[in-house]
Amino acid sequence: MNIKLKNNYNNIQIQEISKEFNYFYKSIFKKSIKNKEIESAYTEACLRLIQKYELTIKNIAIDKIISKNLDVESIEIYLRLSHGKNILTQKFNILLHLLEVDPVHQAYFTAINKQHLLLTFLQIIKNIIPLPFKYLKGLYISRRHSIV
Repeated sequence: MNIKLKNNYNNIQIQEISKEFNYFYKSIFKKSIKNKEIESAYTEACLRLIQKYELTIKNIAIDKIISKNLDVESIEIYLRLSHGKNILTQKFNILLHLLEVDPVHQAYFTAINKQHLLLTFLQIIKNIIPLPFKYLKGLYISRRHSIV
C-alpha cells in the first residue's frame, strides 16, 4: 500500500482500520472477506478521510463497537439520521462503494434478474419495515455504551 499522509500513521492504526473493515463486512454479509485489494483500498480511503476531516467529523468510538461486538448497522442508521455527517457513516459509504464496483459483490447492488414489479415492491417494503426498529436499537446501544 502506497499511502502518502500529512500525519504519521503507524501500523497499529492501519491494523485497526483493517480490523474494522473485516468487522463491517462480516456484519453486512455474515461471512468473512478474502479480497486484499478491497481491504487495501478501504484502508487508504479511510486514512485519507481521517486526514481530511480530523477536526470536523464527530468522533465515534468505533473501537468500542468492535470490541463489544455491537450491532454496527443499527448504530450507523441511528447516527446517520440523528448526527448527520459522522465518521462511521463515511466509512460505511466507502466500504459499500468499493464493494459495489467489485464483480463478486455486484449482485448485491444490482438487479440481475428481471423481477415482476410486485416482487420488487415487496422486497423494498421488506427492507424498509425494520428501519425504525434498527434506529431505536442504534439509539439504545449508542447511549448505553457511550458510542458518541
